[in-house]
Amino acid sequence: MTKLKIVAFSLVFLSMMAFMKDDTKDFPVMKGTDLSGKNISLPLDAHGKFALIGMVRSMKAEQDMISWIEPTYASLAGNGFFQVKMYFIPMTGGIEGVSVETVKRKLKEAMDSSLYKFVMIYTGPVQDYVSKLGMKDKDLPYLFVVDPRGKVTYMESGKYTAQKLEAITDKLAE
Repeated sequence: MTKLKIVAFSLVFLSMMAFMKDDTKDFPVMKGTDLSGKNISLPLDAHGKFALIGMVRSMKAEQDMISWIEPTYASLAGNGFFQVKMYFIPMTGGIEGVSVETVKRKLKEAMDSSLYKFVMIYTGPVQDYVSKLGMKDKDLPYLFVVDPRGKVTYMESGKYTAQKLEAITDKLAE
């Protein structure tokens, strides 16, 4: 009789799970190049690992994203506990009046060449990404935790705070 109860409970639980809303969404495919010229396709290039993807589409948002780079890199890169790929994406197709070459030059001047692999330049249209990812305010940076299946499991926006980074690392540790 106990086996029957376990089987019945399992069937009910699995049926409920099948109809529950999945709050995650796919990270839309995005192609670009890193600062060294290497082609990148996200989320595929995360190679089945978690990815932390930071995206900006204005110069103001880019300034706020800079506040994230050092503490995020210090917390995640080289930390054996977190197996995460990181990408910073200035969506140059959405930054009015700014040339791609100017953005690349300024980024290269501002960072060590060992960090070039973490920057993906995207030059295409931005509106599909804005609507699919819920990036409503063009003047905010957005950070997305993407799981190994390519699903967005967490989103953060705005300037860096220790609490926001802690929420991201908690999500990566799940």
